[in-house]
Amino acid sequence: MEFVRIVPGTFTMGVGAEPKPADNGSLDYDEQPAHPVTLTYPFYILKSRLSQAEYQQSEVSGSASDISWNNAAAFCAWLSRREGRAYRLPTEAEWDYVRQNPQGVADMGGREWVRDWHGIFPADPVLDPMGPVTGMTRVVREGARRLSLPTDTAGSPWGLPATAFRVVFVTDPPTNPYVGPPPFSQAAIKQSTAPALQGPDPRIPYFTVRFALPIPPENDTGLNGPLTGLDPSVMAHQHSPGFEILPNGDVLAIYFSAKDSSGNSENDNSTRFVQARLRYGAEEWDPPELFCDFKQFNDQSGLLWTDGNTVRFFGGGREVLPGLPFKMGVSTNNGATWTITMPYLDAPASNCTPQPIVNAFRGANGAMYFAMDGAKDESFLWRSTDDGIHWHDMGGRTGGRHSTIVPLDDKGTLLSIGGKNTSVGGWSPRNTSTDWGTSWKKAVASPFPALGGNQRPCLIRLENGHLCFVSDSYNRKSGKSPDGWTYGQGCFVAISKDNGNTWRIKRLPVELPHEADRKNGTVGYATVRQAPNGVIHVLATMTQPCLHYEFNEAWVYSDAGDIAPENSGGAIRSYRENYPSGVARAVWSARICPNKRYLLSGTETTYYENGRKEHEVTYVSGRKTGQETFWVPDGTKLWGWTHHPESNTSTWIHYWDNGRKRIESTWNTKPQARDLNRSFFGLVANGPAYHWSRDGSSSRAYSFTNGWLAGSLPLPVPQP
Repeated sequence: MEFVRIVPGTFTMGVGAEPKPADNGSLDYDEQPAHPVTLTYPFYILKSRLSQAEYQQSEVSGSASDISWNNAAAFCAWLSRREGRAYRLPTEAEWDYVRQNPQGVADMGGREWVRDWHGIFPADPVLDPMGPVTGMTRVVREGARRLSLPTDTAGSPWGLPATAFRVVFVTDPPTNPYVGPPPFSQAAIKQSTAPALQGPDPRIPYFTVRFALPIPPENDTGLNGPLTGLDPSVMAHQHSPGFEILPNGDVLAIYFSAKDSSGNSENDNSTRFVQARLRYGAEEWDPPELFCDFKQFNDQSGLLWTDGNTVRFFGGGREVLPGLPFKMGVSTNNGATWTITMPYLDAPASNCTPQPIVNAFRGANGAMYFAMDGAKDESFLWRSTDDGIHWHDMGGRTGGRHSTIVPLDDKGTLLSIGGKNTSVGGWSPRNTSTDWGTSWKKAVASPFPALGGNQRPCLIRLENGHLCFVSDSYNRKSGKSPDGWTYGQGCFVAISKDNGNTWRIKRLPVELPHEADRKNGTVGYATVRQAPNGVIHVLATMTQPCLHYEFNEAWVYSDAGDIAPENSGGAIRSYRENYPSGVARAVWSARICPNKRYLLSGTETTYYENGRKEHEVTYVSGRKTGQETFWVPDGTKLWGWTHHPESNTSTWIHYWDNGRKRIESTWNTKPQARDLNRSFFGLVANGPAYHWSRDGSSSRAYSFTNGWLAGSLPLPVPQP
């Protein structure tokens, strides 16, 4: 194995200026901005990619020319044990430095694994970068192009191009390398589950609704979100989401993000998965950020499932790859970290559209099932009997696309309702199976109206055994409801106490119309879930913006409409959780209202295990007030908010690593919806957005009005 010594130096990684909106062109969001990188140490890198003859000397299986990241890392570990010094994969910075300055290294244009987790480049100059602290996929470099794949992925099982690797060793590792922070959606996460059981009195009607996403980015086809400080990976159209209530009570949504809601952009390989989190006891969702981008794939249609204390993710995509109809993720710490993997199928996928739907569950024997679209207007189930490694198509097909499927007993009886673009006499199709989806009986009419484009129903079984169904009461293509439907045209929730034989149906009192035609109220691609405290949550999409509803069964069975939830009285309770070492991880307090609603109240501080503060914010009955700050582990301030709930405004400031302001934007935190004269908790950019260079000089200034870019402003005052 011939190595080349690489001398220290400074070079430029990335392209373009910052911030720049994400686009579908050559300058992708994660390749920006151009920023100086300094490597302060010499290192040795393999002159050529590892050969198969060299690889076969190890105890690791596989091929050196078509290898997973895991096996490449295992080879490095084997070589380290054999040689008595530390070998590893090159960091992305090391690899790119050599690509730009080969110094005798060959073949840097092919596909090769590097050490780093995939993420967005920092805006600051960095020393000895090691990539983000955590991530979903690892970076694959193909010359100047960045790709990313799960760590267990080699090309051949899924029909992908082969990826090789080379090895480095460093005699004097850097003492303080730059490690990028995780997305805030995966930071400052409390792990305690007991508070999540606290909730509104189930005997008293409870209802509330809030914005689920800010504006921008929602429906902003100008892609101006980065001008306000939003993550540049988030595009204009957040669609077909996975949605789940986590064991700690937090609410997580994982959407696929596309440039706009029209044309073919949903089907190209620029789409990606983005995430947003609502902290349990807070009234306002965190801004969306990148979750995972399988760069080279179309990413589409997420499904989230809380499986005991494990959270599982299934993501689809419109590839013509019969070996890869979906991707998977598992988290055992409420979404702070994930392990992303590819499935192994017992036969190539056929007669399917790689779009997971809304339901996943376990059978009586522990087998896992989840729903996916069929090739046309059908749906079906995948099954795994080894906890999600190998998968089998159950074979049967329902009578509708986007069917929602739940078990009725533990013997294999399943109920499927709905799907778009199919009907039985104007009603959504209802199918049953008695063999876990191996076959389905002929569709009959359900009690619910048939659906059209941009509509998806959702059915779940509640903890008490009741069924809960959420959908629209009209077909969006025709704009009509079937004869005999008496609940008007809009969106509704239905509860059944007898396995779907009879239903209590109730219209949702707060509705937004479809974002495009702006006619009847819709839940769009709806998802319904139940929290550990019994509250029912609904995420409604295809509106401006997406809405998040909370209610209980007492509300469904009452005549109550849009009622104000509890937010005062009761008592303040203090909480603390520690790392296993005994060091504090989080200290916070919450108001337990008279009817038991849990709302964050007081100062909440989370800490890194090194004892430094990670995040600090003060709440008053679920709303943020005063200063909020997020730090990286070395104590550098990444961003901060100043919240003014009395005026429903907040200012968001992002900082350079030297402490100077980088971006400052102003937000309305209780905006009205575009299509409804009602205020919601949420975020809408409203006011100036100022930009400064790292040296403090003025850069740019913009004005936003009700979420939309209104124009440019005079430059801000320079920073000292």
